[in-house]
Amino acid sequence: MIYRVKTYKISEKNLELFNEFFIQYLFPNQIKNGSSLIGRWVNSSKNKVTAIWAYENYNHYEEIERKIRQTKMHKEAKKRKKELPKLFISSSQEFWEMTGDYKEKERNSSETVDI
Repeated sequence: MIYRVKTYKISEKNLELFNEFFIQYLFPNQIKNGSSLIGRWVNSSKNKVTAIWAYENYNHYEEIERKIRQTKMHKEAKKRKKELPKLFISSSQEFWEMTGDYKEKERNSSETVDI
């Protein structure tokens, strides 16, 4: 399993518009084509939004992205984005891998109690 961590630097005044665009175009197209959203957060200054998506592996991510670029919704999103004020200032993404199965370790640790 890999995780794509995508962060957008935004203008606070465009947060609502950016969220609406995400909900209307990006989220449904990602989900329809096989992505799994772990979560999406905004920082306390309301000038950064980070989304974490899960994929089986990097090839799975590339396959989904290829499918998305071929959809009607992707074309509509590109058109709509041109009509809107600039939604974000910059973006970056990284791919992360887990360092271990901590849920299993957590379960095992909770079973042993020192008295």
